[in-house]
Amino acid sequence: MENLLEVNNLSLGIKSKNDTLKLVEDVSFSLKKGEILGIVGESGCGKSLTCRSIPRLLSKNIEILSGTIKFKNEIISDSSYNIQKIRGKNISMIFQEPTKTLHPLKSIGNQIEEVLKIHTDMTKKERIQRSIELLDMVGIDNPESRLHQYPFQLSGGLCQRVSIAIAVALEPDLIIADEPTTALDISVQKKILNLLKDLNERIHSSIIIVSHDIGVVKEISDRVNIMYCGQIVEQGNLKDILENPLHPYSKALMDCIPTLSTDKTLVPIAGSVPSPRNYPKYCRFYDRCKKSIEECKVKSPQMIKYNESYVRCLRYEK
Repeated sequence: MENLLEVNNLSLGIKSKNDTLKLVEDVSFSLKKGEILGIVGESGCGKSLTCRSIPRLLSKNIEILSGTIKFKNEIISDSSYNIQKIRGKNISMIFQEPTKTLHPLKSIGNQIEEVLKIHTDMTKKERIQRSIELLDMVGIDNPESRLHQYPFQLSGGLCQRVSIAIAVALEPDLIIADEPTTALDISVQKKILNLLKDLNERIHSSIIIVSHDIGVVKEISDRVNIMYCGQIVEQGNLKDILENPLHPYSKALMDCIPTLSTDKTLVPIAGSVPSPRNYPKYCRFYDRCKKSIEECKVKSPQMIKYNESYVRCLRYEK
């Protein structure tokens, strides 16, 4: 099956007169139609930045330094490409905090209608009807009356469902869900993940779901990218990474997942993610790694294929 999305050797950063600060470096991955890809890593690893670069929703001071992003075989990362024609229509985003992404002074109906008005020639009556259908699709009761409500009148979970309704309004080819459950309680998290999976099956949209919690990603993903310090350190099928993580960082993330088993002890990862200005020169996980070797201090690991996965670790290059 042909790839819907291809990210090749992508680097993002901030340029100044004196130097260039790389925030994301040499990131490559692909996504097929109908596939769900999870991107996992601690806060500050470059997950959200990588995903925001796809529809070009980067801050003004952050730019694509090198690499390409292809969508349906078209390069969309070039500044000459009119991203507006596919943003919201073919590629949509669900952000982390729905109460901040929804406009507080616009009704729910008005905000759903907006995307329909921009990208379709529907009449006002048709847009209202479609908005009601969308609210019903994402499991919001009394959709007709909800159209007239404002975000502050809804719970966080309902606001996130509204955000999802807006994101799927035009049945996009790709939905990017950036930490969509972080601000929600556990029971609502499960409902939102089930909703995304249901929408994936119903409208066949591909999904990229970003999370710092691999427990969230394992509920929904087909494949997983593990990111650390602006790089992908492992990528493969969900089952392979869960059952046999190759990179020490991936293994450390698995050890942080709570289970019902009384035999398992949760093991926190020592230290914290360094800032981009303080990334180690060679292996970026070296100072937190329990399996590091002397070579890790002097040689940068490359992404290599190992069995059915890809891993960035010197121990597999031997």
